Parts: sequence; C-alpha cells; structure tokens
Amino acid sequence: MVFTILTARTLLLLCFETIEAEVFRRRLTCAVAFFACAVASVASELAATGSLALVTLLPLVGIGMGCLGEASNAMVFRRRCVLAMGCIMTLFAISTGAWGLVFKNTTSDVGASIWSMIKSRDPPLPALASVIGFRLTITPTR
Repeated sequence: MVFTILTARTLLLLCFETIEAEVFRRRLTCAVAFFACAVASVASELAATGSLALVTLLPLVGIGMGCLGEASNAMVFRRRCVLAMGCIMTLFAISTGAWGLVFKNTTSDVGASIWSMIKSRDPPLPALASVIGFRLTITPTR
C-alpha cells in the first residue's frame, strides 16, 4: 500500500508539469502522500498486531525525509534528504531482515544520492566538513 502511494506521488509529479513547477502544489502533493503513508502504515500495524511497534515508525521517518526532499526547491537539500531516507530505510530493512530492501535502498537511494552529490559537486555535510577541517574558499571570477 505504501509503495503504491509513493508511486502515485512520483507519477503525479512526473506527469503533471503544473505540480512540479509550482512549489505549493508539489508540497501539498508530498504532504498528502506522507499523511496517506502514515495512516496506511499505522492502520496495517494495528490491524496485524493490535499494537504499534517502534520499528514501524522508522520507515515513516524515512518516507518523511523523502517527501521533505521532494517538496524542496533546493537540489542540494533534496539529495541530502533522499540520502537520509535511503540510510534510514536501509536500517529498517536490516532490522527486519528484508535483504532485498537492503539491496534496493543501498544501491538506488544511497548509492544514487552519493553519485549525484559527487557529480553535482555538492559541498560536504557541515559536521563532516568540520571534522576533516574542510574550508570552502570562494574565489572571484572575472
């Protein structure tokens, strides 16, 4: 159910230029998709077990990061959110023993995000930059 909702969100963003082009519509689409995923996840967990396990909230945080990234106009922020989503979903997959999901998240979300960050020459994360002593210097061009 959750993957169907996320696929519908992605198709809406890709197929309708008015949604992707206008920030409010894109953010509304992402918020509705996240809310629908949260309701579906919590309802299925409650129906299956009668209680809500904390491990259920881990993929919701990951989905939230993905939706937050999709709703953003800043590509650096978007790539970082997708990277965070991939890492969180990989942790969830490891904790549940879903090795196919580990492979999918590691290759498509984490790997593709890192590749895009390298290709786009994104600055390193601020915490990482401070640890390794990275200093960004901007030289004026003429």
